Amino acid sequence: MLRSLRHQIISFILLTLVLSTIPYYFMLSAGSMRADGGLWVLGVMWCPGIAGMMLQFLERRSLRGLGWGWGNTRHQLWSYLLPLAYATPAYVVVWTTGLGGFPNAEAAAAIRDQFGLGGDSAFVGVAFRFAIVATLGVIAGLLSATGEEIGWRGFLVPRLVTLAGPTRASLFSGSIWALWHFPGIFLLDYNGGTPGWYSATMFFIMVLSISFAFTWLRVASGSLWTGAILHASHNSFIQTFFDRVTVPSGSTPYLTGEFGIGLALTAGITGYLIWRKTMREDQLQATREDEDSPATHER
Repeated sequence: MLRSLRHQIISFILLTLVLSTIPYYFMLSAGSMRADGGLWVLGVMWCPGIAGMMLQFLERRSLRGLGWGWGNTRHQLWSYLLPLAYATPAYVVVWTTGLGGFPNAEAAAAIRDQFGLGGDSAFVGVAFRFAIVATLGVIAGLLSATGEEIGWRGFLVPRLVTLAGPTRASLFSGSIWALWHFPGIFLLDYNGGTPGWYSATMFFIMVLSISFAFTWLRVASGSLWTGAILHASHNSFIQTFFDRVTVPSGSTPYLTGEFGIGLALTAGITGYLIWRKTMREDQLQATREDEDSPATHER
């Protein structure tokens, strides 16, 4: 069984990498992640999902077992709100210290003009942008995020948890997930406009940290939709709201966004707190299992 799990994990990683070369090739040829209206970004985000479904079907002759059920709505709400919890402090610190401005009047004006809102208040535009991002933005984000999550959390994480436990599963899946983005960071324009090594380092820390949340919610809910919602919420709130309403200064790219130290720190704290919580729960469960074992009662 363990050999089989290892074989499935290795097969998934290799197949994901092979499939990803196709959209990456077209993006590299065009020199931008935004080529063809972002079509190839959508394509690369679905590569893990396609790989996971292919291997699941080969293993079971069915797509069952990937976590299609909804699970507990409480876990889905956690998934939706968690990115706001770790992103908001990072940006508020930047805004209040003057290391980045708020609100971005141009972004506010653009949203007011797009939806025909009256007045010239930047805060009205920011509030309306937040409402749109928090609803339609997250829903639209599920189109791409679900593709990744079918693979990473639907197929990969349950096997890693069974094989090595949740802590190692989080570390391994987070590392693979982060490294999978590196061609976009180093070879394309998926970065914060800072040196490649800096963007890659901050991004790696952030992704590794939030992987503990993804693993915890996947295991607790039994549903891949926690990952899809968390992923879509993260992308929407950070990329489409917080980054857009912040006025950049010279140091802002080093502090904000997925490639800044601010989010790396707040995500790191979040990941640590979740790890502590899940570690205690694992220890309690192990204690209960040990107390209930026949060997314990014989002593």
